[in-house]
Amino acid sequence: MAELSILVLVFFAIVINGIEGCKKPVIFAFGDSYLDLGNNNYINTSTQDQANFPPYGETRFGNKPTGRFTDGLTIIDYLGIKGLIPAFLNQTRKIDTNYTGVSFASAGAGALTTTLPGFSVNRTQQLNDYVTELENLCKTFGSKEATKIASNAVHVITFGATEVIVYFELNTPIPNKSELVKAMIGNLSTVVEEIYKQGGRKFVLLNLLDLGCSPGLKFLNPDKKIGPCLKNASDIVTLYNEAIENKAQELGRALPSSKITIFDLAQSVASRTAHPKKHNSKNVQNAEVANEDDACCGYGKYNGEFSCGGTRPFKKYKVCEKPNEYLFWDSFHLTDRAYESITNDIWKKSNSLVRSFFNCFV
Repeated sequence: MAELSILVLVFFAIVINGIEGCKKPVIFAFGDSYLDLGNNNYINTSTQDQANFPPYGETRFGNKPTGRFTDGLTIIDYLGIKGLIPAFLNQTRKIDTNYTGVSFASAGAGALTTTLPGFSVNRTQQLNDYVTELENLCKTFGSKEATKIASNAVHVITFGATEVIVYFELNTPIPNKSELVKAMIGNLSTVVEEIYKQGGRKFVLLNLLDLGCSPGLKFLNPDKKIGPCLKNASDIVTLYNEAIENKAQELGRALPSSKITIFDLAQSVASRTAHPKKHNSKNVQNAEVANEDDACCGYGKYNGEFSCGGTRPFKKYKVCEKPNEYLFWDSFHLTDRAYESITNDIWKKSNSLVRSFFNCFV
């Protein structure tokens, strides 16, 4: 009996030590408004590229919007197993034993340096900020631990949406689609390579949801005969998503010890437009079930005018009563409920490589 008690105690000691020794990876995010957790609150930019005013954040943060382009949390927040991920430029954040990572993403940032210059923390500066963050980690935890944090961190990256949106919102002449996508993917590749040089090894690249079918671009569609979606925008997204898949495989072969995978945001969103009841999304793009208030917050047809909050150039807006019944929060961004549901896809349906990124390390 005494021997059994000793064995039980030893077992629990192993379990407890295992739990205490379990270190979840941190998250570093790079990109645009889909991963911006408030960086644009701290830069001189237009309200087109900010979301630090009501009703943004109303579901999770009440009357204290954080700068997230949704009614609550984003996909990166729901991935953050250790807790909420702060914005890099948030000076109140701390680097301590509860470190969760940081988002360098900035609304308006593009894959191309020529996209909205001066209105965001651009792609190059985000990489510079990453280097600064690693230096701060080194000062706090020491070189060995900082290196371990970087190599085990999950680097989540998305660029490209800004280009698609800007070309059509500003009615800019569209260059050759294939050449545009080639340039965008080339710069995305540079982001991965530069992070790799700094010690990053795990990468999740988000492809683009079908922006041509977002409320903001459907709103601009002049040719309703071919359907509600803006076909030219959808075509660019299709080319981009095919190219990013190929580039991820290419980089995986070229960068030793790296693990690079795609999270198929496009498919996750598309499945919710095809089966809204299954995912508890009432107003979606599917022509059979959608109404003109496709976005929860905005104005006009599909609520597609990017006016949520009334502080942007177009002032009129209306907001739905139940955001959790909507897929889109505003013209281009999803609701808190949608992000939570999509993140569940990662845990339940995504490939094992993505799931393995969030395992404990020692």
